[in-house]
Amino acid sequence: MARKFVGIDVGSRAVHLVVAENGQVNSIVSEPLPEGMVVEERIISYEAMGDFLKEVRKKHRLKAKDVCLILHDSQCYCRRFTTPAMTDEQLRVNLPYEFRDYITQEKDKYNYDYAVLDDIRDEEGNIRELDLLGAAAPKDTISDCAEMCARGGFRLRVAVPDTVAYKNLIHHSGADRHSHCILVLGHSAVRFYMFDGEAIEAERTLDYGLSALDAIIADALHIDPHIACTYRESNHEDVLASPACQSFYDALAIEVVKAVNFYNFNHPNAPLEHIHCIGGGVKDGPLMDTLRRAQPLPLEDLSELLPQAPPSLMKDVPMVMAAVGATMQ
Repeated sequence: MARKFVGIDVGSRAVHLVVAENGQVNSIVSEPLPEGMVVEERIISYEAMGDFLKEVRKKHRLKAKDVCLILHDSQCYCRRFTTPAMTDEQLRVNLPYEFRDYITQEKDKYNYDYAVLDDIRDEEGNIRELDLLGAAAPKDTISDCAEMCARGGFRLRVAVPDTVAYKNLIHHSGADRHSHCILVLGHSAVRFYMFDGEAIEAERTLDYGLSALDAIIADALHIDPHIACTYRESNHEDVLASPACQSFYDALAIEVVKAVNFYNFNHPNAPLEHIHCIGGGVKDGPLMDTLRRAQPLPLEDLSELLPQAPPSLMKDVPMVMAAVGATMQ
């Protein structure tokens, strides 16, 4: 019997849950988070988040329990590196040293894992080097996440860095022969993930996101930023087409062009071919139109990399792609 997994992605303003079976999405749940539960992309109370997940599980009658949880930058380190050919046991010993420039605590306080992106062979076909994507997460964080899931009525089976979730999507979509930029239009930040096939090549983060657009709307209409957020999400009185919002779109479009041009300059043999978008900004039509006009690459939401899903769910797909990718283990 096929096994169902629940992909969970705790964002800045909402929690997204995806029930998937053999990589196919069966249901999608997104619920706004209570104020103050996540601050600067950090979960303030894992106990309170667990209680909230329990409420969400009961409300939507979710029966699947095995969780694939997304880990964000604030919860783990993820980096690509090359090592000489070695066994799995040798790699496990070597992994902590690959993170020595990032981890200031004792290395045994972290959990480590890796994925092989490619193997580099000599003329005789023998493996000479390994191209790896490694991850390190504090054991305390994984323990907190496991207790959070248990409190919510789930079982934590795997914790997946968002970079790995996007790699999984590219791999399972069959698009791993192309170069992609995955552009995350989030609430608190905008992130760029540049992939050559399924191998991560570069990342970049802008320390502002849709919350900055909310502030612009609030200032223009003299309203509270929380109300401005609801105006943006519902496009109240066509506020997204206002000149104030357009200034934000234009500035962000310039940053996208700069990031793409800088990457292509440094990777002339594998320039980016597509930009795939994810996050709340995908629902902002004028923003997406501005981004498309600003540069020549095809720019669409990430749903084209999604395995088959019911048509009724497709409108919510851009919000939950990380959770989908987490279930593809």
